[in-house]
Amino acid sequence: MKKKNDTSLLGHVIRITDKYTIIVDVGKSKLSVGDIVQIYSIGEPLVGLDEKPLGDFIYIKDTLDVIDVQDNYSVCRKNKKIMHKVNLAIPLSPMLEQTYTEREPLFVNDDEIKRMPNIDKKVHVGDFIKFA
Repeated sequence: MKKKNDTSLLGHVIRITDKYTIIVDVGKSKLSVGDIVQIYSIGEPLVGLDEKPLGDFIYIKDTLDVIDVQDNYSVCRKNKKIMHKVNLAIPLSPMLEQTYTEREPLFVNDDEIKRMPNIDKKVHVGDFIKFA
């Protein structure tokens, strides 16, 4: 696995083969099995508090492992597992429990929340990829 520090455009999604796997138009010259790539889209320009442009917002749609590399393309797969903890029937029966994880929210002033508009969170053919 190579050490990657480049955060610029690496390539594109060229095929979605199932709900876990994509093919990208980047091969052996830039990727190796075990590398981690991110699918992303570019959002609106961001401006700092001093009104200086900071660049475009980059929305990370997903992170995948490179599992196969050929000369001109690579296969990437999502390997993250989801854990839930739900008691399905009897409260004292650990056999019927599943793990459930929830993200704790930030303690923020709701009036200061400004959502990013027009972000398509679905992965599409043509989406950009970069090193994670």
